[in-house]
Amino acid sequence: MVELVETTNLTRPARRLGSGRGGSVASWVSGDDVGAASVPGMPVDQSLIGREFPPTPPREVTPEHVRAFAESVGGDWETGRPVPATYPITLAFEAMNAFLDDVGVDLSRIVHGEQRFTYTRPVRPGDVLSATLTVASLRQIGGNDIIGTASTVRDADGAEVCSATATLVHRGGEA
Repeated sequence: MVELVETTNLTRPARRLGSGRGGSVASWVSGDDVGAASVPGMPVDQSLIGREFPPTPPREVTPEHVRAFAESVGGDWETGRPVPATYPITLAFEAMNAFLDDVGVDLSRIVHGEQRFTYTRPVRPGDVLSATLTVASLRQIGGNDIIGTASTVRDADGAEVCSATATLVHRGGEA
């Protein structure tokens, strides 16, 4: 297994992922403009711990999607090269957005703290993948919710490709 870790300074406000030539990863994943405030900050319900959310719709890993992802984070990609190690964030982000929408938490109130990927095997063009998110932990510090999530990315046969854990900070109070 291979583990990839991305850490973000927890004191920075939420912002869109990516800033490369292809637009933000967030808007590329969802097709929407992300970050508009709609729900005021409020504590997240403790009963969410252990709750598993439905899998994302299956998505084929196409050379066009991989190239667009690489460009959105300021890189490039050519057919035949390995898929970028952070590509599964496209599925994990979609699963996270579904979770946040379901529980009424506004993405603009989230600061991304840490992301870890552990691979069972590499992602390859032609894979059909989906992600399932589980709320792994929830605690409050200084009026903020610290939400731990675990996502499992599976192929069309149900075999695990990688797992992803993330730490999200839901900023409490007024922005």
